[in-house]
Amino acid sequence: MKYDYGLIKGLQQELSKPLPGIQAHLDMAPALYKEFVEHVKTPKNPRLGAILLLLYVHDNKLHIPFMRRTEDGRAHSGQISFPGGRVEETDDSFTHTAVREAHEELGIDPERITIIGELSEVYIIPSNFLVHPRVAFMEGRPDFIPSEEEVAEIIEVELGTFLDPSIVKLKDRKLPNGRTFPTPGYEVREDVTIWGGTSMMMAEFLKIFENIL
Repeated sequence: MKYDYGLIKGLQQELSKPLPGIQAHLDMAPALYKEFVEHVKTPKNPRLGAILLLLYVHDNKLHIPFMRRTEDGRAHSGQISFPGGRVEETDDSFTHTAVREAHEELGIDPERITIIGELSEVYIIPSNFLVHPRVAFMEGRPDFIPSEEEVAEIIEVELGTFLDPSIVKLKDRKLPNGRTFPTPGYEVREDVTIWGGTSMMMAEFLKIFENIL
């Protein structure tokens, strides 16, 4: 998909309107999450976090950077995610958190990005995080500097890849207790499937983006 600044302006306008929210999330939610939504409420005091969904121009096309987290034994070890993390005491907003984390994890220069909107919050069950997504735009490709401690790989995906419905795959995921459950995901590369909370946020973004195509 060729880059057109009109897409960014249109996206900014769409993000200012009421968001699809949970209805979009459920399109790419694990079966376990759907059970949670039906029977359980989000805890009153979840941990708070934010992520950055960054659109940037490279080779005259819009791309989004994801990261493969390092294998550190934590809840999301080795998974594909947006740059992001928990809210720190020094953060004055969720936007601040998202931008700071993107800089710390991927080296993205805060001075080069423009925040164009936000997506609906998503509760992440395994880590008890209530995540607040922010959407940003950058002219040109970032000068990536990945954190050796947190980032195993930076994965750059051309936005048009997500418009191909054949990349949505249903795969079984195994919980620590041995239970398996069917989980949809975006297979953007043979060895890269975006699933869980990240795919749910991406699903809402795509539903909004499709409104301007």
